[in-house]
Amino acid sequence: MIEDNNTAVGIESFVDIAQPRNAGDTVRESLTNFTQNNATMQSGTVLVEFTVTKPTFARKDKTETAKLLQKTGATAKQAANVTKRMFAGCDELRDIDLYVLNRRNDHKAATMRYGNLGYRLTTRAKWFDYHKMMTGFEKVFYEKVDVFVDWYAREHKIIEDWLGTLYDANLYPRTPEKLRGMFDWRLRYPEWEDYGSDDITDMLDSHREMLVDLSAETARVMEQEMQNDFYKRLYDPLKNMCEKLSDVGDKKQTFRDTLIDNVLNIVDIVRASHSLDPEMRSICNDLESTLRPINCDALRDSSYLRSETKTKVDDVRARIEALNTFAM
Repeated sequence: MIEDNNTAVGIESFVDIAQPRNAGDTVRESLTNFTQNNATMQSGTVLVEFTVTKPTFARKDKTETAKLLQKTGATAKQAANVTKRMFAGCDELRDIDLYVLNRRNDHKAATMRYGNLGYRLTTRAKWFDYHKMMTGFEKVFYEKVDVFVDWYAREHKIIEDWLGTLYDANLYPRTPEKLRGMFDWRLRYPEWEDYGSDDITDMLDSHREMLVDLSAETARVMEQEMQNDFYKRLYDPLKNMCEKLSDVGDKKQTFRDTLIDNVLNIVDIVRASHSLDPEMRSICNDLESTLRPINCDALRDSSYLRSETKTKVDDVRARIEALNTFAM
């Protein structure tokens, strides 16, 4: 039987949120994000919040841990820990784990970090494609959950063989429906841009005393984090582009049609946010003027164009390195 609070199996939440320390921080940072960055939210971007929650199905076995400590002669209780994986032999559950990991990476690749509450940004121009992609992922996610739950309903007795003496029937859900309810996929677009400051104040009236000392410093730090994330996201595609545009003797490198789009997609998101410092704006301008007029077919056909483009991209990459805002 699974405890109602899910502590028996552990709940793993793939929330794209760096959780604040307490509720006061949530209110403080949320309102700061809105009041200091309202112009950003009313621009060409959409706020995204993506959450996947699923059980870890991992449980510390205190009895087996004690036996291990006694057997090894260890005197420190923290010297060893026996954690049993309740579905250790289940390919259907591993399939869900891998799928969630890959889809979370897809979500991050299609969006940009925004602040420290875990929200991310996509552009309004790309929102439809993003939403279509994520809702398609959601459908497959629940299909995989159904496959796992159906397997559990049919084959759950095999788990006792897998775990041997580690098996404890009380840790497992009594019904497939209870198991299915432990999985959740959630995609939200918080409608911050629709609220005025009076509306926000009314919504958070019970926390009014927490909002008195909101400072511009919080907004400044958030903007800096966004900029650092932009440079970090941009650096690797630029590095890859430079490598692909480098001819080796008479042999040219092969590259995909996404070589240019991988860079311009990031530029589009940052431009839409209107949160550009002068150097970021200059880098975006230079990349657009260099990459917008050309396509990958033209690069493949012209060694001169490859060389000229590589020189310009190398210059941008060197400027990012000079900023030293993140570890290369």
